[in-house]
Amino acid sequence: QGLLAERVLQRDEALKFYTQAAEMDLQNPQYVLAAAEVMIDLGQINEAEQYLLGKQSTFRHTTGIQQTLGHIAMLKNDYASAEKYFSEARLLAPNESDVLEDLARAQYLNSNWAEAESSLSRLMKKTENKDRSDLAYMQSKCLMNMDRNAEARDVLVELTKTDWGKNNPEAWISLGQAAFTLR
Repeated sequence: QGLLAERVLQRDEALKFYTQAAEMDLQNPQYVLAAAEVMIDLGQINEAEQYLLGKQSTFRHTTGIQQTLGHIAMLKNDYASAEKYFSEARLLAPNESDVLEDLARAQYLNSNWAEAESSLSRLMKKTENKDRSDLAYMQSKCLMNMDRNAEARDVLVELTKTDWGKNNPEAWISLGQAAFTLR
């Protein structure tokens, strides 16, 4: 019933059904996650966070709970907390690319350059990500912040050859900055 109500955009009704289902099935995290996601959709970010934190003792080792708490932290611009939650989710699901990408973005936004660059390198080794300009750009910024400007320049040279990079002034400015530091 919650799924049906959500599909017809009756989110308040969906929230009621999901929370009821979560109370009836105390061992299934899917209802807790669904309720929290509906709260987020309704703009009740703090309520969703408190709801998940209240359920965390039961579902501490559930990737989805940690990842959703990380998404909430990102919405609140609390990148340190987001990085912590995504790190926990990564430990629980080490082979999930979406968790690694969330972690890399949180590390990047938290200015944790070395860890972000390492995570981004792992992501970009996967065939489905090899042409991801957004990841390459973040990697180049990490490299520049770690004074690895020659490597950053190489990434940016390749990036400015792509359709995304050709028309992206930030990529060209970053390339100029990397080249300038290398003289």
